[in-house]
Amino acid sequence: MIERCLLMYMSREEVVSTFRNCLDPYLVDLVWDTLEEQNPHFFLAYEMRLRIRQQIVAFNELLDKAENIHTKPASFAEKRMTLPPVPQELWIQQDPAVMKDIEDPEDQNSPVAKSSSSSQ
Repeated sequence: MIERCLLMYMSREEVVSTFRNCLDPYLVDLVWDTLEEQNPHFFLAYEMRLRIRQQIVAFNELLDKAENIHTKPASFAEKRMTLPPVPQELWIQQDPAVMKDIEDPEDQNSPVAKSSSSSQ
């Protein structure tokens, strides 16, 4: 019976609680201790598998939560805050000479062209 529990990757506590109704928990603990003493390498590997199983279960739970978040209606996106438009009187006044330099980087006298040619 304990072998079946081991095949299902049950922890020691899960095995004891499974047999609580039909066997004395002390007896289950005694059998488990005996098995661990007789097969230490097996139980080291078994404990590692149990930890991996716990991590897989935790990962799957997080994956389900993430999926639920992504499949919720767009109510959050609709409620997000937006910035009001900037009034025109607060716009930065652009110097036409600066704008020309930005618009025409091929002009050899522009600061943009000078900085790109000096970096080459």
